[in-house]
Amino acid sequence: MKTFYLSLVSLCIGRISISTTHGRPLKSTLSTLSFIAIILVITGCTEKQPALEYEKAVLYEIFPAWIDSVYSAPYSHILPPPPPPPPPSPVPQGQHQLKMDTTTISGSTPIYNRKWVIAVQDSVLPLEPSDREDFEDFFTTSGLIPDTTDISHGYKIDLDKLKTGKDITFIYRSESENTDIISLSRIQFDTTGSYGVFWGEVYCGRLCAEGIRVSIRKINGKWVIHDMEVLYVS
Repeated sequence: MKTFYLSLVSLCIGRISISTTHGRPLKSTLSTLSFIAIILVITGCTEKQPALEYEKAVLYEIFPAWIDSVYSAPYSHILPPPPPPPPPSPVPQGQHQLKMDTTTISGSTPIYNRKWVIAVQDSVLPLEPSDREDFEDFFTTSGLIPDTTDISHGYKIDLDKLKTGKDITFIYRSESENTDIISLSRIQFDTTGSYGVFWGEVYCGRLCAEGIRVSIRKINGKWVIHDMEVLYVS
């Protein structure tokens, strides 16, 4: 479309040159040129955001809701401290009376007050053919048409854009041996760009992981989690 209007601009410039040469009035030609300039400005302002940049913006927007659902306070995969022992039972007369030790360890820090560190897979992972088939089946079941944009390549995650209301520090997996690791896939959108689906994986140690398929949708201009389905647990 822009090429078409630029061609018209070139044509009008040529007419201006001819009109100037032959002394003809330029009013109509300049009016046409002004109109085309306005159209170019409008089309430039309404040009769609590139697909990859749009996907990144959606991922960073939905990330806080996803991480909150996975690491709900107090973080679901951490076992809570054991309950206090019951009070001592009465001891028969003539036997030694046992008393509970009330000594406290100074400087101890409750586990839930410690700063949490989570390693993030350095890049958003591309969809494997089997993943894409699964997502396409999901869209078909939901009555939606999947978009055909190529999402077979990953991209580097910007840690500064991973926001959350919890006291969590995110680091790249390549820079840490942390056992708490998360990874995310590319987002498969529908043709309207209002629905999407991706998978996330959470690792909390050896034989401790789960894979989650996350469907999202755009409501009143905001992206929200529509549904989450656990695909596997180990």
